[in-house]
Amino acid sequence: MASKTPAKKTGSVQAANSLPAVETELPYAIIEHAANNSVLYPIDARDGTTATLTLPANATDVMFYMAVKGQDEPSFEPVSVENGVNVVGIPPQWISYCIGHTVLIKYTANAGGRALESLTLELEIQQIREEDLFVSRPVFTHAKEEWNTWYLRMQEFSGDEIVAINAWPMIQPGQRLFVVVAGNQHVAPYRFTWVAENHVVQEHEARPEHVFRFKLSRGWLSRLDDYSAITAHLGVIWDTTEPVYPEPGDPILENPLPVNAEDFH
Repeated sequence: MASKTPAKKTGSVQAANSLPAVETELPYAIIEHAANNSVLYPIDARDGTTATLTLPANATDVMFYMAVKGQDEPSFEPVSVENGVNVVGIPPQWISYCIGHTVLIKYTANAGGRALESLTLELEIQQIREEDLFVSRPVFTHAKEEWNTWYLRMQEFSGDEIVAINAWPMIQPGQRLFVVVAGNQHVAPYRFTWVAENHVVQEHEARPEHVFRFKLSRGWLSRLDDYSAITAHLGVIWDTTEPVYPEPGDPILENPLPVNAEDFH
């Protein structure tokens, strides 16, 4: 929590009493859609949100700040707020890049010759829930459902299999996509093959209607046991930072997705 240290008292009692009362700490910003002003579910702010500021009369030079707690990136430029305005828009892009993080929010202003600073709000931006990510689960395009079970019959198509993925909610350029397929899951260690490793989302891909398509090697599939299960695992690094991979050597590692990626299950 940020606060401004009160100025030291100087001079006579009479002089001190003649000074105007000074508000040295402004209240927290109030975030629209945030439960208890502390937790924000991203889908509730998929079109953006707002911060309401509590400003003294005649406040000038108002600045709004937002940063990710504990890391330098992604970073956001301070927002200059017009005089007489106390509501600041927070764009959906900022929310998306901060999914899974706590962000620090504060504002500053000048009033009555004093530089004032607000309390620093810690706002948790939650991970997106599994039910809201269902639309983006990887799909084996040649698989067919038979008696409530999906089968990939390689004799029914030629060439590589294609794994298709619909763009996830609140997708943004620069986010990192990982797709790995696990095979022979009836015996450890599982076999893995990457179909997309550290794919950086481009501007033309960051659209709700976009469909990613990646090849799954037919040669890799042919080396699996007949009727063994395959599973595609998808992960996204929302904040665009470099991947941090799990420690190797675990014989029953479920998947090798980066630990800083959200696993869409």
